[in-house]
Amino acid sequence: MANKMDEFKQKILGLINKQPPKIPSMGFDDSNYHFFANSHTATDANRPADQDILESIEAAYFSMKEDFDICQFELEKLPEVLDCDQIQRDFKNLKQQHQVVSKKVLQLILEHQNGCNSNLKK
Repeated sequence: MANKMDEFKQKILGLINKQPPKIPSMGFDDSNYHFFANSHTATDANRPADQDILESIEAAYFSMKEDFDICQFELEKLPEVLDCDQIQRDFKNLKQQHQVVSKKVLQLILEHQNGCNSNLKK
């Protein structure tokens, strides 16, 4: 099972790694997360490369199971005694992963938009 997950992850990463066209920046609205208001956003200088961020995503996120519950998955990883600083670091990491994946998905959509439009016309 782990081998299939690795294959699936590699295929997704292979698609994502193609040189995409320049696109507008997409933001992640964290206005609903007031308890993280003091966290700092990583600057481009000290932020890991997008590829490193993509490779850091856990295999569970690539699950093909219909009953996979990502919220439950994250909750089960919490320790008995909660550490607010660690929760903030985990949130920042997940937020960064979300931003990179969203950007790459948009890039892929834009890359394939013309081909999709011509297929729809046919």
